[in-house]
Amino acid sequence: MLKSDSKLRTILIALFFIVGLGLVIYGWTLTGQMTGLLLMLLGVVFLLTAIFVYNKPYGKDKKSQKMSKR
Repeated sequence: MLKSDSKLRTILIALFFIVGLGLVIYGWTLTGQMTGLLLMLLGVVFLLTAIFVYNKPYGKDKKSQKMSKR
C-alpha cells in the first residue's frame, strides 16, 4: 500500500515528522521533568517512523532477498 500510493506516503511522512518534531520541542521545554523526557522519546519514535515510511519503497522484497542469496 505504501509503495504504490505516493500521496498517502507523503501525507504520512509529513504528519509523523510534524508531530515528532512538535513532541521533541515541547518535551524540551519541560526541562527537569520526567514527562519532558518521555515526550521527547515519543517524538524520536515518530521521527524514526517517518524515516521508515520514507524508505519503505526502496527496500527489497523477501522473495528477492531469498533469490539473491542463492
